[in-house]
Amino acid sequence: MTKIKSCDFVNVNGATYSVQLKWSVRRQNVREQLGHAFNGDELPIGLHWANKDIAWIAMPTFSPNEQQQADYRKLFADLAKQRAQLLTAKAVILDLRHNQGGSSFWSLKVAEQLWGQQIVSYRREKANAKTQVWWRASKENTEYVESLKAVLKDQPEMYEMVKEVSAGMQLSLNKGDAFYVEHNQPPEQSLVEVTSSDFQNKAIVIVPGQCGSACLDAVDIFKLFSNTALFGAPSSSDSTYMEVRLIDTPSGLSKVIIPNKVYVDRPREKGFYYQPDIPYYGLEWTTEALLKQVNSLLE
Repeated sequence: MTKIKSCDFVNVNGATYSVQLKWSVRRQNVREQLGHAFNGDELPIGLHWANKDIAWIAMPTFSPNEQQQADYRKLFADLAKQRAQLLTAKAVILDLRHNQGGSSFWSLKVAEQLWGQQIVSYRREKANAKTQVWWRASKENTEYVESLKAVLKDQPEMYEMVKEVSAGMQLSLNKGDAFYVEHNQPPEQSLVEVTSSDFQNKAIVIVPGQCGSACLDAVDIFKLFSNTALFGAPSSSDSTYMEVRLIDTPSGLSKVIIPNKVYVDRPREKGFYYQPDIPYYGLEWTTEALLKQVNSLLE
């Protein structure tokens, strides 16, 4: 095959120019370097200390396997155990590199460990006071949500939520209703206002460009607090249609994505993406490179 010798470009003003191409053998580590250009290395789920002044909380996935679920439980315990040290740290890094979503349960629990369960619950309830969640109660969707109970049997809080939704969807299906609408918390059970948290440290959220779905839910929660700054790239975005299942087409050559629920009046609009408070323009997203930048911000 003949190699292309040049490439022509057109400027916005219509002017054209040509670049001569120089070919070389691709280095063996180029794939690793490409990964470092947008994700960097992947730290295991947990609390790491970059130094005595910077805590680094790695959350590379919100779709954890069994081992990673255990890692999250250890992370929650470590955050509680080391809280005194966390409150004196110059910064707490919330690392979302590699994270492409899953369940918002995990980021919620991290936020509660840092800022406190009551104030997180109060601010989430206030921000989402008008939000409703509508589950499409088709036969297949209802069966899918029912099947999640077996998957979440070791996660009590998630299990109870899915159990309630599954029962509601089945009831709606039996009645011929198109949707099961989750009920908002009754006013008499609303939380007492909590105005402040003892966690006032700088919380720096590392946001990669592919952060979407539950990764965006994490940013929603963290940005409820004024001591949070987003560091990195513009995030991805999503729609208000969520909790998808995949169905093979008859040919087996493709899949259809079917959402099970839709958010109505969600504060974050469909298609919205987060801009970084602190843009990162480095060529590498490795922990070493990001830590160097964070240290310069704290000087």
